[in-house]
Amino acid sequence: MTEWLQESDSFFAIAALNPLDCMRLDDSIVWCGSMVRSDEGRCHLFLSIWPREQGFEAWVTHSRIGYAIADTPDGVFHYQGEIFTGSGVPDGWDRDVIHNPNVLYENGLFYLYYNGNYGNGQYWDHRNHQRVGVAVASDPRGPWQRFDQPLLDASPDSWDCVLTTNPSVTRMPDGRYIMIYKGVGNQKPHPMLGPVLHGVAFADAPTGPFHKVPEPIFRAGEINFPGEDPYVFAAKGKLFCILKDNGGAYYPKASRSLVLFESGDGINWSLADKPLVMTRNVRWQDGCTQEMTRLERPQLFCENGQPRFLFVAVKPDRDSHDAFNIHLAVDMRL
Repeated sequence: MTEWLQESDSFFAIAALNPLDCMRLDDSIVWCGSMVRSDEGRCHLFLSIWPREQGFEAWVTHSRIGYAIADTPDGVFHYQGEIFTGSGVPDGWDRDVIHNPNVLYENGLFYLYYNGNYGNGQYWDHRNHQRVGVAVASDPRGPWQRFDQPLLDASPDSWDCVLTTNPSVTRMPDGRYIMIYKGVGNQKPHPMLGPVLHGVAFADAPTGPFHKVPEPIFRAGEINFPGEDPYVFAAKGKLFCILKDNGGAYYPKASRSLVLFESGDGINWSLADKPLVMTRNVRWQDGCTQEMTRLERPQLFCENGQPRFLFVAVKPDRDSHDAFNIHLAVDMRL
């Protein structure tokens, strides 16, 4: 019988014997982690990877998509290699970098949502050229159909006029598709600019077109960058979104935790009554607990509308270039 651990201010119980598996590579930094199950039952895990020798911040200049498979969601994932990289097209919007995979599987097709960029090799130039895109394939190994234009571009004279990134897409109870994404404005100084906020868009098909709601969501007063790494999902006839709380604006009890928002329509969002999803403390199978420097990019695998496994990217030490994905058995108790 599974032993569950649950905080009093969380709807999520996490299995005591965790993590179930670590997706770690010797020569590459591993980040993100989006898992779907195809019709034949195989489990497909999509990851961001880049050369370890380039350092952690090289996600913005060197990231591409790696792929791993397992027989069951709680099993060991076996790495298969890179399956999607920058387009290489001289004037392409996603010429150089592919990052932040979020995958939807429907009707035998994999929809890979991502942020792509191009640049001159410098961090901020690549970061400020990020845009949200989608690619489609019937097999994770490809070939992938990619598009000449972003799926969700920046909007001039809007709060997201600089860039769009970090997409998360799910099918809503009414059959439409919702995307929550991160955007950056131009009201703050270069090169970071800002504020850095989140928006929502809707579509009738997984490849769009997605229509934005004008105003950002998850606002926290005048805080410039309150959260990031949204993951939207439907459960119990409602919409939920997990978000990383950057500075305690949403959950001041534990720094940089994962928190939960809820919505009835995808436009109006509120912090859940029990907002905590997970702190940065990971309890290993030997019973030891380790506080991670970074615990980010939350994504769920759900069965029959119920969250079953939480995938997160972790970086144990601030000064190390070691980073990897873990997945944990969870039970959402509303």
